[in-house]
Amino acid sequence: MSSSESSYEAIPFNGFTAEEVAAICTAGKLRQCEAGDVLFRRDEYGDSMFVLEEGEVELNFANEVSSKSLCSNAVFGELAFVTGRHLRTATARAKTHCTLRVIDETAFERLYQSQPRLLVRLLRHTCGYLLASEHRLIGSLRRKNRELQSTLDYLRRTREEVDYQELLANTDELTGLYNRRCLNQQLDKFIDRAHATGTGLALILVDVDKFKDVNDTFGHAAGDEVLQGLAAIITECVRTSDLPCRFGGDEFAIVLTEIEPDRAVARAESIRRNAQAARLVPDHVKIEVCTSIGGAMLRPRENASELFERADQELYRSKKLGRNRVCWQGQEIQHLSKTGL
Repeated sequence: MSSSESSYEAIPFNGFTAEEVAAICTAGKLRQCEAGDVLFRRDEYGDSMFVLEEGEVELNFANEVSSKSLCSNAVFGELAFVTGRHLRTATARAKTHCTLRVIDETAFERLYQSQPRLLVRLLRHTCGYLLASEHRLIGSLRRKNRELQSTLDYLRRTREEVDYQELLANTDELTGLYNRRCLNQQLDKFIDRAHATGTGLALILVDVDKFKDVNDTFGHAAGDEVLQGLAAIITECVRTSDLPCRFGGDEFAIVLTEIEPDRAVARAESIRRNAQAARLVPDHVKIEVCTSIGGAMLRPRENASELFERADQELYRSKKLGRNRVCWQGQEIQHLSKTGL
């Protein structure tokens, strides 16, 4: 900041002699105020500035700008004096008994007639004071803008971290599918939406047949490859609106939304058929992976636990009947065409 700006910031009449200040004040009208009196209000027009000879005045601004207290020898309202008619940006209220000089258009004419050179100095100095105030305001706004941008960046990073942590909390690390936590959180919501809209909803449970034998014979690394390969097949067989989950161990659960029974059954059979046909562990050609699948359509007024219990009963029945099959609401699915997915 330049020396001139510093002087303007310190005292508006800095650089004027006592006689010059007295001449300016004498040209203005004397005004006495008591504590609580309002000198002018924000957003009303004004054409005069004030010299506070004694007392204390408080300026209250809008837009959460801090209020400002003025003491003896302070000058305020100068923008209205320079422009002749200006909307006040603050409300001025006396905090104590005050003695003021009102420098208005009449005072302007007096100074113009009696001391024109002093009037020119006053106008130039007042304009400089206003310019310095504007620079300080711009600097303050820039600082606040940087602070706001920094806060927004922090909030964005925090949101991204929260979203990422939420994604991690709902994702199975091995397969990339949703996990049991996510299924427990979302199934009730899916069911409520299906009941409200009257659309079909299906729950499919998938279990890898004799998965323990794979781990015991070929090792847990091969078992992990089987689960990852099956997860990829499940992902290919469902839509983005569905919810494929690894429920635990070698168990998978899939929620199919807005779907008719025949299409739901077709997707279940597609998972079984593709899993059987795939070579999920390329390094172990002898590993043939089959799945047992059970499924059920949501019934009117049925809740999540009831739907899950019926699907689980179908999965148990699929295993009991010899595995590598789909059982659906009391029926064993023998054959389905590849169409209708």
